[in-house]
Parts: sequence; structure tokens; C-alpha cells
Amino acid sequence: MGMPKVDLWGDGSTYPANPGRRGWGTILVFNSRTRVLSGYLPKATNNQMEVLAVIGGLEKLALPCQVTVYTDSAYVIHGIQAALQQRTLQSNTDLWERITPLLRNHTLRLCKVKAHDGILLNEWANDLAAEAAIHYHEIDAYVETIPETYAQRAARKQIEKARRSEKLAL
Repeated sequence: MGMPKVDLWGDGSTYPANPGRRGWGTILVFNSRTRVLSGYLPKATNNQMEVLAVIGGLEKLALPCQVTVYTDSAYVIHGIQAALQQRTLQSNTDLWERITPLLRNHTLRLCKVKAHDGILLNEWANDLAAEAAIHYHEIDAYVETIPETYAQRAARKQIEKARRSEKLAL
């Protein structure tokens, strides 16, 4: 039957400045199930939160999976690639040591997405991270549907982007 396929969308957030109160948000999508996660630290860097978003998601996977990691963080992409190649990373070694065994359990595909570009699940992960940083709370919940406000915002941004493209094409 093969390994289950999971999409992991992760993002980190800063409040009010770097370093400062930090949050991370993760969305796991498996078949028709969606699980949202978030966490915070009183003081950390944005890069640490970006890595924790991926760690938070991978730690919830009970079985080996084919995981597509979507992130707007080049730091995460390069760090995971280095960890998979067993290269030593100079910063945040505690986090890379924590993620390395998780990477061995799964087959990963890494996808860099553009931040704040109206990509629905990336926007949602960003909002989860911001809420965690601002309000110092954690979430671990399954949701039935994507909240309408996220869908509406994504649709609006896609329309605005299309309008900008039309103006440029004239």
C-alpha cells in the first residue's frame, strides 16, 4: 500500500521584534483530515520558530510517512538538506539534533513557498504562529474545514494578484 502521504505547512512568527516573543504554527493535512498545531517560547529567534514548526509537525506523525514540507523559510530548507546530508550545522544545534532522527523516519520533499503571497495554508500557519507569539498559547486540534476567513482572504489575494498581472500586461 505504501507510506501515507502528509502535507506539512509550517511557519514562525516574531512579536514584536527579533529576538522576542516567538510562536510557531503547523498544519498537517492527511487525506481529508487536517490537524493544526502551534506553540511559543518567551524568547527565541524567528529561525528557531521556523524549525520548531517542522519539528512540531513531524513529532505528531506516528508512522513513517511521505511528507511534503511547505515553508517560506530558506533557513529551514537549507538546514534540513544539511541534516539529511549529515553536515554539521553551526547555529541552533540543539534543534537540528532534535530534528535529525525525525527526518530519518520519513521520506521528505521540501517546497519553498513565497511568504505572504495569499497561499492559503501558508497564511493560516503564519496566523497560528502569530497568535501563539502574541497570546502565549498552544493549539493541537483536528479541524473539519478551513475557516472561511482564511478562504476569503486567499481568494481576495488571488483576485488582487490577477488584477496586478492584468495591469502589467496592458
